[in-house]
Amino acid sequence: MIFKEFLVPRIDLWLSWQRCKHAIYGLPWLLSASAFAATSLPAGWVATQTSAQIPPGVAAAALPPDLAAAMAAAKPIADNDPRLIAITVSLSLRDPAGLNQAAAEAGRSGHFLSPEEIRDRFAPTAEQALAVADYLRRCGLQKVEIASNRMLVTAQGSAAAIRRAFHTSLSAFTYHGRSVYANTAPALVPQALGGSVGRVLGLENLNQVHVGPVPQPLPQP
Repeated sequence: MIFKEFLVPRIDLWLSWQRCKHAIYGLPWLLSASAFAATSLPAGWVATQTSAQIPPGVAAAALPPDLAAAMAAAKPIADNDPRLIAITVSLSLRDPAGLNQAAAEAGRSGHFLSPEEIRDRFAPTAEQALAVADYLRRCGLQKVEIASNRMLVTAQGSAAAIRRAFHTSLSAFTYHGRSVYANTAPALVPQALGGSVGRVLGLENLNQVHVGPVPQPLPQP
């Protein structure tokens, strides 16, 4: 079975991303959902794990002075702005505890699950992934695609489409000579999708993380 060859490098890559993300978001200017999310959500909407990257009280937030000044000058991106923004919606595992147990058992027994078995047992169902994709299309997003493992749904669209889809807004500003944008409110989804959607990636391009290729096993002598 090819569980080890398929999953382990990707777990290592995911852990590398988590460590890199912690290095970025673990700074004193952490913009956490608990700090900036509204005390009550609009009726019919639920929170995702994506928080506001431009806090409402930016002037009082614990930000580096140059970043605070740049964010304070941010202007909302108009609905008729022509730029298309690429997003990725990460879906929640059906049984994360079960996947951890399967990985531990595989390490002990040497019997590894195939990618198809992992997808069928632990990934979101096809119906869940299709429901998210259909919702994005109804909101006006384009080029909506579901990854073969059903863990990601990618799309692109205007600021107006993103606002409709996630009950948030985007603002643009200049930082260190770069034209960047970020969401000014946490990303929400309709209650019916709350159990399926984990995070919404791509609502900001302030933090750019570059991940190298997955290391390949060395050939056996």
